[in-house]
Amino acid sequence: MVKEHMVKLIGFLSKVEDNGAELDMNTQIEIMFKSLTKEFVGFKAV
Repeated sequence: MVKEHMVKLIGFLSKVEDNGAELDMNTQIEIMFKSLTKEFVGFKAV
């Protein structure tokens, strides 16, 4: 479930960059963590 979610997000981030936006790695990671629901709380960093 997490893997599928991350693959989808990576695809979205790739499209964003293809459209000319520049997101640094920290921003991409933050977007991924913020996209996780409460059921994935174990995957979030403090």
